[in-house]
Amino acid sequence: MSRKCLSFCTFRLRDYQGNHIPVLGSGRFGIKYKGFSGRLNLIVVDGTLPSLLGLEWFDALGLAITGIHATSSIAFSDLFTEFSDVFSEGLGKYTGTPISFNLDPKIAPIRLKPRRVPLALRAQVDKEIDRLIAQGILEQVDHARWETPIVTPIKSDGSVRICADYKATINKALQAHPYPVPVVHHLLHSLGRGSIFAKLDMAQANQQLKVDAATAEAQTIVTHRGAFRCRRLQFGVCVAPGIFQCLMERLLHGLPGVIPYFDDVFVSAMSEADLASRLRAVLSRFRQAGLKLKPNKCKMGVPQVEFLGYLVDAAGLHPTPAKVQAIQNAPPPTGRAELQAFLGLLNFYNMFLQHKATVAEPLHRLLDKSTPWTWGRKEANAFRAVK
Repeated sequence: MSRKCLSFCTFRLRDYQGNHIPVLGSGRFGIKYKGFSGRLNLIVVDGTLPSLLGLEWFDALGLAITGIHATSSIAFSDLFTEFSDVFSEGLGKYTGTPISFNLDPKIAPIRLKPRRVPLALRAQVDKEIDRLIAQGILEQVDHARWETPIVTPIKSDGSVRICADYKATINKALQAHPYPVPVVHHLLHSLGRGSIFAKLDMAQANQQLKVDAATAEAQTIVTHRGAFRCRRLQFGVCVAPGIFQCLMERLLHGLPGVIPYFDDVFVSAMSEADLASRLRAVLSRFRQAGLKLKPNKCKMGVPQVEFLGYLVDAAGLHPTPAKVQAIQNAPPPTGRAELQAFLGLLNFYNMFLQHKATVAEPLHRLLDKSTPWTWGRKEANAFRAVK
């Protein structure tokens, strides 16, 4: 290509690491692709680099992006209609036996005073309490044997979440639930046996499970508006994760390619037809159990899913770009705490790092408190190498 074909270009380009890419110029060139024949804009850079297709070419060439959440050709959207009750608004209500847990009789009931709610948040907290009452989660009472104060973290959308500080009360009288939490790597490898995937997300998962009267009283919260008995399983109760995981595994037992992990359900298959069939089986059981899903958080018929910090697709497991970027952009540590945080992030993807123990050995040696902190050439080279 002659540079005479190029016009002066004011674009300033950089790669994903921030390095400058020298631009030679731009021009309009004849393009033929399938049924398209015409002239399109092209930016030309200096050097031997991979060619990139700009978004402005997509419409002209009749192309479309099929990313992590792109829907495949089968009308998975029909499932939202077929199981509209499962995806409807409102809180699900589990049709099985109400949840119950036993408190250690040796532990005396604890009643704590309500914590102060900042005046600026009072209206939002009142609104959230009213919403939970309307959903049948909270029921006002005069008092209870156990009373737990609330904390009110602010969510990303600016609304308030009401959480009970059960660590200060009933968690002291509860033993850890014996049901084992699934081993993440076992789940990841099971999910990887497929080429097309779905991810289902439950709305207010724990609170879809009814509890018996004694458990409701034990979960009572105390607020600036008085005490409220909690009639659904609450977040923050130490046995809740084991109870919920046990229930979900029993509910979906025997369904191939289906993996429940707390409030998410992952489904994999080798074909679109098989995935649709497996999803229909899952949704049927949800309907029978009275449970609901959050439609805007559910993905069906996608080529890959993100699960616990990994990307899973037909080729297996991959690091997520965000975590890889966090590792690559990490600045050199200035002390043991920062080094420990960096190595912890690195260990998350240990399976992808060949000879990591050998390469990172100078860094691990610095974690020994008996070793003086010295960041020299050897440590800097090891830091760059593991990145």
